[in-house]
Amino acid sequence: IFPFSATTFADLQYFINQITKKDNPNKINVVSHSVIWLGHSFGRHDGKLCQMMDLVRAQGVAWVSAAGNSGNGEFYKAAWADSDKDGTHEFAPNEPRLMFQQWGGTIQMTMDWDDYDTRTVNLDLYLQRKEGDAWVDVTASKLKTGPYVAPLEQVVVQGAKSGVYGLQVRAVGKVPNGLKLRIVAMGGGSANFSVWHKNGNVYDPASCDGVLTVGAIYQGHYAKGPLEAYSSYGPTPDKRIKPEVMAPTG
Repeated sequence: IFPFSATTFADLQYFINQITKKDNPNKINVVSHSVIWLGHSFGRHDGKLCQMMDLVRAQGVAWVSAAGNSGNGEFYKAAWADSDKDGTHEFAPNEPRLMFQQWGGTIQMTMDWDDYDTRTVNLDLYLQRKEGDAWVDVTASKLKTGPYVAPLEQVVVQGAKSGVYGLQVRAVGKVPNGLKLRIVAMGGGSANFSVWHKNGNVYDPASCDGVLTVGAIYQGHYAKGPLEAYSSYGPTPDKRIKPEVMAPTG
């Protein structure tokens, strides 16, 4: 058993190189991995990370990944909607904010959109807090997508004040019809999004084709299910079923 810390993508690349270089010198047979890596693909088995997973599988090594913990109110997906043409995404009719209650802790919200191939669409992510009848800007992520910048924005607030928060997605330039976007909460102390989706929230590498993806069922009712409320599942954007297997938790 080899415990290995991969706190950066470069660490992960180094570890995979140790598996895939000639003759797999450490004779690794199975990798157990419970991390998601954001900003590499939109889940269609493309991008650098899934290419690396293909190399691992070609070596005869089983890569086993947790499906994720975004199944219970922490995930939103939609096609770009802007009926009033003001450049702001509508999460519901006439609703420009995705809202949630926060009870201290860390806010960490990550958004990406389906533009990893061309990287020509720019979206910005704003975090606001409600104060009385007004919305006050807290922070924003406004990266400019390009050849070396993924279509991804992330806002993080540590030691967040308790209260009602809202996310806004604003376009910088033109957005093509039907562009898909998704948002996932990964901090602590956040309640469910005001609009959320149970399925389609499996991220890389659990979304990669050659990876064995594992969901969670509480051990007390493992024989019949259902899955744990938090456990993520597919399908992937290209309609592959994830996870392949379930395992007991608790």
